[in-house]
Amino acid sequence: MQSKKIFPKKRFSQNFLVDPGTRRKILQACCVSADDHILEIGSGRGELTVMFAEVAKKLFAVELDRDLCVLLKEKLAGFNNVELIAQDILKVNFSSLGVKSKLKIIGNLPYNISTPIIEHLIAERNFIKEAFIMVQKEYAERVSALPGGSDYGSLSCFVQYYFEPKILLVINRGCFFPKPKVDSAFLHLIPRKKAPVEVKNEEELFKLIRRSFQQRRKTLRKCLKGVVEQATVDKVLSARKLSPLARPQELSLEDFAALFNAI
Repeated sequence: MQSKKIFPKKRFSQNFLVDPGTRRKILQACCVSADDHILEIGSGRGELTVMFAEVAKKLFAVELDRDLCVLLKEKLAGFNNVELIAQDILKVNFSSLGVKSKLKIIGNLPYNISTPIIEHLIAERNFIKEAFIMVQKEYAERVSALPGGSDYGSLSCFVQYYFEPKILLVINRGCFFPKPKVDSAFLHLIPRKKAPVEVKNEEELFKLIRRSFQQRRKTLRKCLKGVVEQATVDKVLSARKLSPLARPQELSLEDFAALFNAI
């Protein structure tokens, strides 16, 4: 029985990867082996899913779209190492999957919920070996940006506190259907074994960083006026060998941690 043709749904922000060459590059970049336990976010029409299933020890295919789940069930019927999860990835508890090995996460993320998904991966990081995610190119550049650049900001600090990010591939918008308005990037995230800085309260640290970047064109002193004593800001900037007129994007995560610990 031939499956009915399924078209992308706008409400799910679906853009299917249709270029076979790019799919092969992704498979190669993920270094999928016979020992891997993979969780795929958004299996879509299953082209990559089948490629992963042919190699991996275990594959959890997570897909919210019920129509696609019907198609995936047919495509994956011949594999006894695949478990289809018809659920929102944000509601999937990784500990409930019952695997002892850490998971390799692979997914083509909807642009509009990239940050919530990354936040979920951060919450579940103890169960993750590494993650490979397709996101908007500009978003990947922000995640992996270093201090001093225009892409560097609070998102960079937040993700890099928990993961080591690296852009592996830049993928042209023409490789997708429907064709999005922007190019994509394939991002590699490796969970850190230890946080790169020591602070007593991570949540409060990130509040300070977000506040600092709300007016990134201004100096850090002006951004934090009324929040942190100017003398404290000046003392930390001097100790970190930064200009008293430094802007937020000039501070590394270590610099922000030093400021936070000095408050």
